[in-house]
Amino acid sequence: MTTLDAAANGIAMAPVIDRLWGQTNPPADFGTDDLPDTLDFSVRALAGEGQASAGGSVAEQRVAVHFEGSLPPGGWVRLWTHGLDTQSGRRFRQHGGAALADANGDAWLVVTLPDGAAAPTDPDADPVPLSCDALVIADGQSRYYPELRFDRPATIDGSQLSLAAPPDIPAGITLWLCEQGAAMNRGTGQYASGQTLLAIPDDANAAPQRVDLASLDASDLAANTLPNAASAGDTLVVTEPAFGQTPDGDLEAADSAATLVKRERNGLSEVATMGRPAPSQERRELAAYDAEGASGVIGATPGRAAYHESPPMQLGHPGVPAAAEIHGPGAALAGPAADALRQPMAERRADNLLDFVTQTSAPLTATPDPGGTTTWAAVLETGTYGVAGDAAIRALLANNPGFQPGQSWLNLKSQIEAAVQNQTGQPVDLDTIIDTNTFDDDALAAALDRIILNTRDGSAHFATALQAAIERAEDFLYLETPAIDALTANPGSIDLLGAIQARWTERPELRVLLCVPEKYLPDQTAKLEDVRSAGVRAALSALRTAGSDRVQLFSPVAGPGRPGYLASTSVIVDDALMLTGSTHLWRRGLTFDSSLAVGLFDENVAVGRPAAVRAARQQLLANALGLPLNFLPDDPEDCLDAITQLNASGGLGRVDPGAYLTGGDNAPSSTDMDIWNPNGRPNGTSDWLTFFAALTGDASTELNNAIR
Repeated sequence: MTTLDAAANGIAMAPVIDRLWGQTNPPADFGTDDLPDTLDFSVRALAGEGQASAGGSVAEQRVAVHFEGSLPPGGWVRLWTHGLDTQSGRRFRQHGGAALADANGDAWLVVTLPDGAAAPTDPDADPVPLSCDALVIADGQSRYYPELRFDRPATIDGSQLSLAAPPDIPAGITLWLCEQGAAMNRGTGQYASGQTLLAIPDDANAAPQRVDLASLDASDLAANTLPNAASAGDTLVVTEPAFGQTPDGDLEAADSAATLVKRERNGLSEVATMGRPAPSQERRELAAYDAEGASGVIGATPGRAAYHESPPMQLGHPGVPAAAEIHGPGAALAGPAADALRQPMAERRADNLLDFVTQTSAPLTATPDPGGTTTWAAVLETGTYGVAGDAAIRALLANNPGFQPGQSWLNLKSQIEAAVQNQTGQPVDLDTIIDTNTFDDDALAAALDRIILNTRDGSAHFATALQAAIERAEDFLYLETPAIDALTANPGSIDLLGAIQARWTERPELRVLLCVPEKYLPDQTAKLEDVRSAGVRAALSALRTAGSDRVQLFSPVAGPGRPGYLASTSVIVDDALMLTGSTHLWRRGLTFDSSLAVGLFDENVAVGRPAAVRAARQQLLANALGLPLNFLPDDPEDCLDAITQLNASGGLGRVDPGAYLTGGDNAPSSTDMDIWNPNGRPNGTSDWLTFFAALTGDASTELNNAIR
């Protein structure tokens, strides 16, 4: 948001974007009073929430939970309702709700109840009992309150409250921001991304309502929320999710002054635009770029209004809206390092080849070297072949399968014009779309070389850089990723586990520490999760067989019964090199899915290692374990010993030692691996549309039912 807000012509891209995506700032602390021994609360129906059926059940029922004076003033409360996994028969914690208590110890929050039996209409009938857990934080302390009981309230007719223009607030209503513990004043920029806004009536017998957030005015929203941060010169790039189970973002073109570029999907049918995703290919890039300010950022967490981070994860990210607890570090780029974002941003923004030529024909003035000792960065792209360019570029490659980069602009121009004419049937003259006042033939030829090669060969910069770094590793590898496997690609030239095993023969003291969560990102298709978890088990088995006690894995949690999630992959090699971004360490992540990452090296030295990289590794471990920095051992062998003891002690509420000890009895077939964890390098398959369309039987049905 900072990049968009500062830029006159900024560009941001994300897997998905919500209309109210933005930044939210948690409180610096949470009150000073003692934690209560018990919690008193009431559960009230919200008007218009819940879908009742004729069979006596109700779905998607949201309710308001009111703590009336029972919390420490300024304290934080998180409440998780209990759902039931019908396959395992076990209860699990839903996302629940969260709130800040006001000066009187009052708090309101909203939770979604599990689907099930509706509350009876007969007052003499037995109620429908439900349960939840709660966490309260105050004065630097926290306390869990398990197995709290309440009855499901009956649904109440009504609807969400739609607001008129500011400063209007309906009579007899208080607009309440649950996560701020305060009343909302219209037109003051008070509403922050993802927060819950309730309309609480003065009449205690009337039902509260959720406020329709679409009715908020821009003046109601914080400055770092998308409608206020993005302006008319900015561009937002999103892609429809690969799988139907993953919700799309709710941003529409009319919701922002910025230009919205959205890449749609069409099952197994051809999509002619630039950046067309292959079927089932996930576009995981999160980045922003301000060319004029020479700044940018590469991250990983999708642009959803509900997703915010406020460590420690083990306490449910206190101070931000309740949601899946996702950790997604990134890197801010400035100066010459940010210049490397220009090309990938132009590729994803352009609709077709002619549009791309228009955008990249102007010369690029390199940002001056700031001088002195500094942090160096390189942008790393990953994605399979056949995706970057449009139909015209694919036609050019069909005409010139042996294409070689480094040709003059005039040679490229004639090839492109011929390809476009063959593809469209219409002649084209590129001179008519180029601004001759700013035209730089060398810059344009270089940009075209890159997109043509990306279309023909794809890119695997992260895998290439990481494999080379592993082959030079001396004492410590830290791998933090949601996915890793034992597969190779291209064929065999990308083999991370093989590189680690080979390095052990030369450096027997090399220690490998893996941080891999129990689950992939939320809202993923079940088959993808099955293949991912099988891959993690295979990788862990291979590493332990070769490395024994030189390798250890831990899986962070977000409190009892809640898995922690990772949106990013971060790798630290010897505290000398850091790679971080949305490129994950299984075969599809390293070769097939589309992602951006950054490699970092620091010239400033601390304790004999690049200072920024060493500090990043320490902070990553602290965040994953929910510990202060001074609690962490620094020596690699000591780190592994500490994790080993933590796992052996049951995790102590910080990690789940059993995440990968069981399961995996039904290993995915080789066909499943080719479909759901594909080799995205050339020679893996000749054409993705042809490959997926040729599937038959259950394999075809399963894929077609899953993808968009």
